[in-house]
Amino acid sequence: MMQKFGRLATLRIMLHQMEREVGLEDLSSSQRDVYYAACLLADDQSKVNSDTLRVHPMLDQVPRSTFFRVLKELVAVGYLRSAGSPRSGLYEVVQ
Repeated sequence: MMQKFGRLATLRIMLHQMEREVGLEDLSSSQRDVYYAACLLADDQSKVNSDTLRVHPMLDQVPRSTFFRVLKELVAVGYLRSAGSPRSGLYEVVQ
C-alpha cells in the first residue's frame, strides 16, 4: 500500500516541478484544472467551447459559478483568450 502512495507522491513532485518550469505554479488548483481540460479539449486551432469544457470529467466537482469565474481569470492572466463574439463561449488556449 505504501509503495502505491510513494509512487503517487513521486508523480506529484514531478508534476509540481513541471508546473513550476512552465509558470503554472501561481495558478489555483481550479485554474490549473480548467486550463488542463482546455488543453486536452482544444481542437486543431487551439479553440475550445465553454459548454464542452464545463462537462469535462476533470471539472465535474467545480461549481458553475467558480468555473465561469476561473474562465475570466484565465483570460485576464493570458492563459486563455476569447475567440469570437463575447457570447460564443469560444476560447483559444494560449501556450
